[in-house]
Amino acid sequence: DSFLLKWTTFLSTSLPFPLRLLGGLFLVVFGGYMTWVSHETVFSEEGLHGLIDWGVYGLCRHPMYLGVVLLFLGLSITTFSIASLLISATLFILYDRFTVFEEEMLVEALGEEYRDYQRRVPKWFPRFW
Repeated sequence: DSFLLKWTTFLSTSLPFPLRLLGGLFLVVFGGYMTWVSHETVFSEEGLHGLIDWGVYGLCRHPMYLGVVLLFLGLSITTFSIASLLISATLFILYDRFTVFEEEMLVEALGEEYRDYQRRVPKWFPRFW
């Protein structure tokens, strides 16, 4: 987008590129790792049966989606483009709306066990306190 929509990158001069690259690369690597670990957990032998509330799923209820959003956000930070930041924000909003329906199905399938999981584990951002 910085080639086609040059006017959307005016923020890039407010932060030196090496800092944007380091921050963006951290989020890309962390987001990719989180997505991969989530995927491996879901499709592991233990993950194929019932509620998964261990590993990254013990930190937040939607780590796979969060990983994808962090990956896109990392790319957005590297370019500091308003267009790519809007795409990342839109992706987060769409995932957030999708999870409402997904969680309704999980409550229907798993009942009180999933409701308890919802009370214990935050939807998006882990609590480290």
